[in-house]
Amino acid sequence: MFHILLIEDDPATAHVIETMLATSRRDVFSSACAVTLADGLRRIREERFDVVLLDLGLPDSAGLKTLGTLAAQAPALPTVVVTGTDDKDTSVKALAGGAQAYLVKGSFDADLLAHAIVSALRLKEATEALRASEKKYRAVVENLNEGVWVIDKDSYTTFVNPRMAEMLGYTEAEMAGRHLFTFMDKRGIKICKVNLDRRKEGICERHDFEFLRKDKTRIQVQLAAAPMTDERGRYSGAIAGVMDTTERKRAEERIRALSGELLVA
Repeated sequence: MFHILLIEDDPATAHVIETMLATSRRDVFSSACAVTLADGLRRIREERFDVVLLDLGLPDSAGLKTLGTLAAQAPALPTVVVTGTDDKDTSVKALAGGAQAYLVKGSFDADLLAHAIVSALRLKEATEALRASEKKYRAVVENLNEGVWVIDKDSYTTFVNPRMAEMLGYTEAEMAGRHLFTFMDKRGIKICKVNLDRRKEGICERHDFEFLRKDKTRIQVQLAAAPMTDERGRYSGAIAGVMDTTERKRAEERIRALSGELLVA
């Protein structure tokens, strides 16, 4: 059973749609109707609905503003726009603005309406699941004690986590969009070009490297780098986990120096 809220001010159109819902062979629907956006929003606050069928032209709201208001006040509720506006630009903007489906009055039957409703519900569920997954992933990445650096196919920075920016003395915003070579000297650029060619060949590897910090001091790191590809398998950039090994390198040098002094003694 799917509980549908129809927000429609034309009684004849509302009757046709409610009849389609009541006689659907595909799924079982119950429905309620509101004739203004304000009344629809009130009912959404007071009742539980699975999907909203929304007319864009209402007595108290018109056009895509209607959808925007609904999306802002009930962002979790799947929405199917049902309108008399048969316009591609409007449909594209509606789908981009929060609707899961767009139907033109007079161009659909009960089966198509049922399909649009169920599809809208499933699409919304999938979108929310993906958003939750991305939020969880981003939280993990942003709180790592290891730097994460992502570049595009032309080696421009598309993402760094807070730890990576901190290592180099920048903010995330300062690093965004900057070329990878910005953060290294001439010797580093020469080595990096070879490494990037290996990424383009699909090679993953771990190696030591040296970057220049914002204050021009040097930082020793260990990189675990891997190529990224697009849906056609073509190289689209690279991602690297970056660990600051500067203090470890200094400690190793001190140990080697001390060992040499002991041998001489």
